[in-house]
Amino acid sequence: MRRVTRSLRQRLIMIFGGVSLLLGLVSSVVIENRATQTLTSLGQDKLEEISRSIARVMSQSLVERRREIDLISRLPTLTLEDWQTESVRTIIDAVKQGYRPYAWMGLSDINGRVIVASDGLLEGVDVSARPWFIRGKERLFTGDVHEALLLARHLQPSASPSEPLRFIDFAAPVRNSQGEIIGVIATHAHWTWIEAVIKESVSQEHTSHQIDVFLVDRAGQVLYTLSRTREVELFGTSSASGALNLTLTEDMFKEYISARAAIVGPGSEDLGWSIVVRQPREIALASVSILHQQMLWLGIGLSLLLVVLADRAAVRFSRPLQDIERTASQINAGKEDVNFSVKSSGIRELDSLSLSLAGMTHTLITRKTALQDLNQSLESQVLARTADLTEANRKLESLASTDGLTGLANRRQFDKILLEEIARARRHSHPLALILLDIDFFKHFNDRYGHQAGDDCLRAVAQALKKVGRRSSDFVARYGGEEFAIILPETPCAKALELAKAVCTTVRSLDIPHSDSPIGFVTISAGVTCLDTRDPQPAITLVSRADAALYKAKVSGRNQAFLDNSGHLDGRGKPTA
Repeated sequence: MRRVTRSLRQRLIMIFGGVSLLLGLVSSVVIENRATQTLTSLGQDKLEEISRSIARVMSQSLVERRREIDLISRLPTLTLEDWQTESVRTIIDAVKQGYRPYAWMGLSDINGRVIVASDGLLEGVDVSARPWFIRGKERLFTGDVHEALLLARHLQPSASPSEPLRFIDFAAPVRNSQGEIIGVIATHAHWTWIEAVIKESVSQEHTSHQIDVFLVDRAGQVLYTLSRTREVELFGTSSASGALNLTLTEDMFKEYISARAAIVGPGSEDLGWSIVVRQPREIALASVSILHQQMLWLGIGLSLLLVVLADRAAVRFSRPLQDIERTASQINAGKEDVNFSVKSSGIRELDSLSLSLAGMTHTLITRKTALQDLNQSLESQVLARTADLTEANRKLESLASTDGLTGLANRRQFDKILLEEIARARRHSHPLALILLDIDFFKHFNDRYGHQAGDDCLRAVAQALKKVGRRSSDFVARYGGEEFAIILPETPCAKALELAKAVCTTVRSLDIPHSDSPIGFVTISAGVTCLDTRDPQPAITLVSRADAALYKAKVSGRNQAFLDNSGHLDGRGKPTA
């Protein structure tokens, strides 16, 4: 009998110990693999979002520069072909000085001779062989980054002695009133502009997690790197995501996860740039190593515990073990009133064990009932918390669509409502008008009276916009800075222009003192346009045309409203005969 007991003990120890160890190893491997896959996927998604975010910011910056040079090329002063005037030189110098990254701006005739240039640089020089002039005669052009050639000896050197001056070109053809090309207007933007855009898009958190950012051209050359080292080279492309892998010469044996996003939008085809971000795999998967160690120790602990339990069970239960197993099976089958007494055992411990198991069964049944009650209570609490969370999300969504300073809708809400109103206007063939407004000389106002007074001025103007001719369907938003926008559904251009003039009058009547304004009070300028249902990109065109009309109001003396006359539309946004 002792040999049987000892054999059972050994078997239980080997079975429980071996199974627990095996399960521990298998579960550790499975969990580690799943965790690695999940964290790798999350890290990849995070890097893709970062790369797309930076690419979107750079695309928007390029669009703004292209739009600015395009608007300048259309100025009436330049289309008159008489460029040897003080007004032309004033425009060139003012635009160049108005945007710090511009290193040079010039106007060349059709033969490539620079007629007028900022600060007089390169005037009279033949630039007919320069790519920006050749391509600029054909269309609106964005040039790839290049080192300074003609301007190198005229401008201050780069802040880093080891890096030469580098520029990005923007050029556009200048046409006369008959539509004939009479010259090219161009500007060279400092490469530091691109560096600033990338640095502003990368947070301190990304840097602390060793996330590197690279600007890469279509040939695979690294144009700019926000990395821990400057020595970078490309060595391949991932077939799954198309993300370029980058290796550092100082740590070539490290593994990385990476993502790539192309910079798209108007003019991006001239550049072929992409944003590549990467992170060391060991940083992204640091928590997996910790989990692996925890799972290893947990498996060892469970194995030792089960071995001890198996040893104790073998000592206490040998011959009557099958009887107890049968009784336990009955309980497992759902019989809750089973008697745990072992027939003809004569063993006091087993009788006591039967009583203990009976008590345990009662306790489990009691706890089962209590657990069911607790689950019902938790379900009620979850429903209540879900309702609270839904209400909180609704409030957060409202805050996310409102400008905190003026109480008006913000730019994000404006973009959403504009798309909705354009779709509705097209669906019902209703007219749709847009007014863009800009407070005149607001920077001077801030400089003289302070930003607190500037905030008060913005709030006062916002309140005035709410009250002028507002219908329930009209939509007023803060477009950005000192700019506002009004969307007018079912409103023809003539009516929208009247409302824009009324807004100018109302803002002037606020009598907010402005000593740096020729009028002496705060005024506002407005640009008005209407939806053209033929346009394939109506939202972009609508904002661009309203902005062009606003620009005309500005250059024509401010404190007035201009109607965009780029197209002749009837009251429903359709072309007239």
